[in-house]
Amino acid sequence: MNLNKFIQINFIKVKKEDIEFTKKTRLWCKLPYPNHPRGCPNYNKNSLCPPSAKYMDYLLEYYSYFYLIYAIFNLKSQRERMLTLHPNWSKKQANCLLYWQNSVKKALKEYIQKITAKNVEKEIYILSCGSGFKINCSNQSEIYSMEAVGINVISTLKNVNIPFEIKPKNKVILVSLLCSNERLLLE
Repeated sequence: MNLNKFIQINFIKVKKEDIEFTKKTRLWCKLPYPNHPRGCPNYNKNSLCPPSAKYMDYLLEYYSYFYLIYAIFNLKSQRERMLTLHPNWSKKQANCLLYWQNSVKKALKEYIQKITAKNVEKEIYILSCGSGFKINCSNQSEIYSMEAVGINVISTLKNVNIPFEIKPKNKVILVSLLCSNERLLLE
């Protein structure tokens, strides 16, 4: 099923002061979570993740323009849909990211590709959500995640007043950052 009806993509121009870098953020990948007592299995294995991904606070000095591109996913509607399809499932099963995360990341990636196509003559550096992704882009073959390079996404979203839920029940936010030395055409 196409989940695009549950996805809304937005963008906002942000100031470099709004983007919060901390070296501690990169250690979040090592925090335990259900079924992963040593943290994310991609840590020290995926080239897009720490420690392969380097701390990049210098991006704030190198680039002049910063844009957050973010997808809002209606988790509540997805959960209701899954519970209708699978009435014996628990809410936890119906919320499982395996059934929606790739669709949201794909929509976000396609939106970013449209932006890069409109701005083909401009240098754009892209950071993504989650464990990064690969994209057809002239100056980047691999896209690191914001957290992997040290951006505290939670603080950054707070700084620019983008509402989100820490433990999502209704909506999930996936966010990417575009950096450039020129204004970008976004619409």
